Amino acid sequence: MKNIILNTTKLFIAVTSLFAVSCTGNFEEYNTMPHRPDYVILGQLLQPMIRNIISTQENDSQMIDQMVGMEYGGYTSANTNWGGSGTYATLNPRQGWFASIYGTLFQKTYGNWSLIQKGTGASGPIYSMAQIIRVATMLKVTDAYGPIPYSQVNGVDVSVPYDSQKVVYMTMINDLNVAIIDLSSYLAASGDPELIAGYDSSSYNGDMTKWVKFANALKLRMAIRMSGTDEDAFAKKVAEEAVSNINGILENNNDNLYIIPESKNPYSITMNEWNELRVNASIVSYMNGYEDPRRASFFTDIKGAYVGLRSGINISNKETYAATTSKIKLKDGTSTKCLAMCSAEVMFLKAEGAILGWTMGGTAEELYNKGIELSFDQHGVSGSENYIVSQKQPGAHTDASQASYNGNALSTITPQWSSSATQEQKLERILVQKWISMFPIGFESWADVRRTGFPKLYPAVENLSLGTISSERGMRRVPFSRDE
Repeated sequence: MKNIILNTTKLFIAVTSLFAVSCTGNFEEYNTMPHRPDYVILGQLLQPMIRNIISTQENDSQMIDQMVGMEYGGYTSANTNWGGSGTYATLNPRQGWFASIYGTLFQKTYGNWSLIQKGTGASGPIYSMAQIIRVATMLKVTDAYGPIPYSQVNGVDVSVPYDSQKVVYMTMINDLNVAIIDLSSYLAASGDPELIAGYDSSSYNGDMTKWVKFANALKLRMAIRMSGTDEDAFAKKVAEEAVSNINGILENNNDNLYIIPESKNPYSITMNEWNELRVNASIVSYMNGYEDPRRASFFTDIKGAYVGLRSGINISNKETYAATTSKIKLKDGTSTKCLAMCSAEVMFLKAEGAILGWTMGGTAEELYNKGIELSFDQHGVSGSENYIVSQKQPGAHTDASQASYNGNALSTITPQWSSSATQEQKLERILVQKWISMFPIGFESWADVRRTGFPKLYPAVENLSLGTISSERGMRRVPFSRDE
């Protein structure tokens, strides 16, 4: 934190110096938004911040989204043990890895955020954008560790107190509320809706109306996480506000948020160049059993079949499964888009809210079916009408090399909705289809697994935690590093 603050101060001096430089020649053009030098510089600060919502730099992606979120969310499995001295997959990650999520995301978010805060006086559309990005990024950090510094982080103080996760969530929701109001007022006053178009490293390309919808979707995501706690009434209020907000929420696939890496898709690098990532057996066994038409859009095939890899196999030679297990399917092999949030997820969030008795704009069944339809449409796959009435069940797992790693079917839940099902069965059905639709946003699925037990996942084959972690419950959070 000390280094971040000192470096931020130096950069702020440089930035404010640039603000003071006068333009010549095309003076009037360059000093109107979005060409004003202050907005150009602030926009440039936003660009790398956006790439932290889903880490797109290959090393960050591997250490944060892939080895933690995607492994524990049941989407991917490690195809190596990195020398055998402990991995997340075998529930005994080495001490040197613990700080990756915390340190990387704090450093790469707060340096630029504090410059924007100072440069804008903590107001205006650019600051509101920075606040939304900050919440989306720090949500991953608090869900990984629990308590974190948040409410009192100000870009100045080197020592900042930790908040409980409850306080973090409450403060984040307030930050989103303020950002939504401020951006909405800016747009209503004929502000430029594409103010940061040249600096938006996402599929939104600077469209602030879509960023407001994303902020509402974040509120709904967080409200569902808070359901069933002592803040349930507050969660209901937040969820209903998000769904009914006049600015809208992610309702169709045109609103889906993708983060654009600077170069290659990081999943392509870890799978195709480093050979360290494969698709998890859990999601493959569900989708194989369902004969899910989306498999061809999600996974590469192995001689016409889709084959997953069990989590927690202590693999000494990563060539063992290289040619016999599926990878994440990238349409052109190196597709640069990384999904951060989709409208299908929002529909399943609303469906879960509906079974809780919250006002979500439809019945649980209607919202559930709409979520499936949106997911099929997102991936250009037909057949959702047949899938919605399917009574097929998840399949078993057959290991590509070793029979002792095989696994029975994890669940009997079907895609077809049942009004007579128990509340738990309805919840499982919603969360299984939500899990499939969000592939491969691992942190969100890991949060659902810890919160509800659904979807049911294959436990680590080798639990090397020496009794510290239950195989059935799995990793609940990431330990803080000794440095922290």
